Amino acid sequence: MKQGLDKAAQLIEQDPDTASIILETIQMNQMNEAQLAEYNLLCTQFNEDKNIPHSSDNQIRQAVSYYEQYGNGSLLKSIGESIIYDTTSDFFKVVR
Repeated sequence: MKQGLDKAAQLIEQDPDTASIILETIQMNQMNEAQLAEYNLLCTQFNEDKNIPHSSDNQIRQAVSYYEQYGNGSLLKSIGESIIYDTTSDFFKVVR
């Protein structure tokens, strides 16, 4: 599972469609909290890059909450993105 997340993180910018396929094969119910945060962040980035509307902000909220609590924002930095809260739409957004 961790190997799949690592591979998806490597591919998310150059080959997002392959990264998405990898993410779809991962069993979410077997993830620990850190893995779930990484998974949610990668899914959010894919959706943003593909302009796929978010039906809720649960994924990004979980990821941000985890990284705020445990102080490990290295994944956020490694994908070259920052996360802000958009008060006009009440959703978190990934912005470059």
